[in-house]
Amino acid sequence: MRAVAVEKLKGEPRLMDLPQPVAKADQLLVKVSAAGINPVDWKLADGMLDGVMPNVLPFVLGVDAAGIVDLCRIHRRTGNRGSGETAVGSEQ
Repeated sequence: MRAVAVEKLKGEPRLMDLPQPVAKADQLLVKVSAAGINPVDWKLADGMLDGVMPNVLPFVLGVDAAGIVDLCRIHRRTGNRGSGETAVGSEQ
């Protein structure tokens, strides 16, 4: 997948080719059509939560995103999305 990311905290954001993510149990895999980079992304990339939560590097910017559900591994309940449906949200 192609994404804007930083390889280290306080690093320079750049467009990278990264491995395709894999959906685990109780997760969705969304093919993102549009993503927004906002102040939270910059703060996380600068290490604002360093020591509070684990840093997974490279850190992909653009936690606000919209796209199409590519794979649904969530046990269906009312309101859950299925493959091919539109998804809009924030990765939190």
